[in-house]
Amino acid sequence: MKVKLWIETSPPKHKMGQWISTVVVSCCFFTSGMAIAWTSPAFLKIKQNKVDITLDQYQMSLIAAIPFAGRFFSPLPMSYVMDFTGRKSALIFGRILNMAHWIMIYFSHNIYVLYSARLINGWYSGMALFTIPVYIGETTHKTIRGRAQGVMNIQFLLGVVFESAVGAVLSYDDLILYSGSLDLFFFVFMFMIPESPYYYMMHGHYDDATSSLQWLRGRGEDISKEYRKIDKNMKLQLEKESNIVDIFKTRPTRKAIIIVISLMIIQRMSGMTAIVSYGSFIIPETSWLSSEKGPVVLNCTYLVVCAICGYFVDHWGRKNFLILSSSGTTVFMLGCLVWFYLDYSKSYDLSGTEWVVISCLILQAAFYSTGYFYIPSLVMSELFPMRVKAKANAIGAMVAVLFSILVVYTFLPLSNAYGMYTNFIIYTISNFIGAIYSTTIIETKGKSLENIQAMLEGRSYTSESTIVFHGDDDDD
Repeated sequence: MKVKLWIETSPPKHKMGQWISTVVVSCCFFTSGMAIAWTSPAFLKIKQNKVDITLDQYQMSLIAAIPFAGRFFSPLPMSYVMDFTGRKSALIFGRILNMAHWIMIYFSHNIYVLYSARLINGWYSGMALFTIPVYIGETTHKTIRGRAQGVMNIQFLLGVVFESAVGAVLSYDDLILYSGSLDLFFFVFMFMIPESPYYYMMHGHYDDATSSLQWLRGRGEDISKEYRKIDKNMKLQLEKESNIVDIFKTRPTRKAIIIVISLMIIQRMSGMTAIVSYGSFIIPETSWLSSEKGPVVLNCTYLVVCAICGYFVDHWGRKNFLILSSSGTTVFMLGCLVWFYLDYSKSYDLSGTEWVVISCLILQAAFYSTGYFYIPSLVMSELFPMRVKAKANAIGAMVAVLFSILVVYTFLPLSNAYGMYTNFIIYTISNFIGAIYSTTIIETKGKSLENIQAMLEGRSYTSESTIVFHGDDDDD
């Protein structure tokens, strides 16, 4: 028996439905961003003895890293859940988990409860990491797909900025209360958007697919051609049962998974995850910028630049933004590396030069946000055919999480044992590799999901064979 988790309403105005659904599901990333950024103000308050709990550096590292462990184990099982219950249903379940995480942290300051709550949050964030790009990719038109995926990352950064800003003025418990209340508020809106029309067609619910597509494209829009195209290609892609091994059996999917895994590793090793988690430890204290307010400045930089560049990604292209992003980030990560090395070696008196490293951190945040912050997830949502998409995205998400754990958990031990600069050596090298690798990937700007598959197969997407196999979408 199918449960329809959708309060069906009249379709919104012209093409607004896809934007509304994008914003609503992307709120999951808002709360995910809050949870990741929570450690920075929370750890500072614990360090200042403002909370009745004591943590050493290894316990702090574990609390910051545990969510990434949860993220690692959630994508693969949730990929099956997503295909069985639906993309939106999986997100609703994840919302419930995340609200439970805030409740546990609020009512208990016990270290083991903190570990458990953060693990639960990791399950939620891991599920959101690969489910939301799939949902957005399946519900938005190819002409806005890049910008729509950008909304997801803007929401994440809004959550990070919110948590950093509010955490600077609220107490430990009040911060948790506000964060959990927002999660509940966003949860309600999940019932007001439709399930993906691709999911409905996958399970033969064609009337629901029609209603969903009409709601997404807007009142009065002719969806008949797009509907037929989706139906035709879904049937072609689902003719054979698939499992996780099928990702590696054909050249197109092997090529796609290599691209996704490479981009995810570079993205996570580039340093942003550690900077968000430990911003209050990294930014030097000055008379004009405190360790509490410094992360807010950085996170606002991520937000503003990501919002601007996300708007243009469908015009300038994924590859160009990736090259710009990694090249600029390499330069300013190198600047941070030099400053922290000189500070650690005590070779020079750096008093009064804190503005140099702060400027480098802000500029690296700006360049990172032009591409590597959001494009790997966008590319992951575009490269795989429907029959393996959920499982392939799960692998991409698991790789991203594995390297996030590595970066977050080793940050404090490396800093304390060898100096802060050792972390920036890793980040600088990773961004340099990213600049080189970005020149080799395929460009997916303006391509339908079906035509991207043709490109991976080595066929011209304008060829007659492609039109027969994938459908003509020059005039979608």
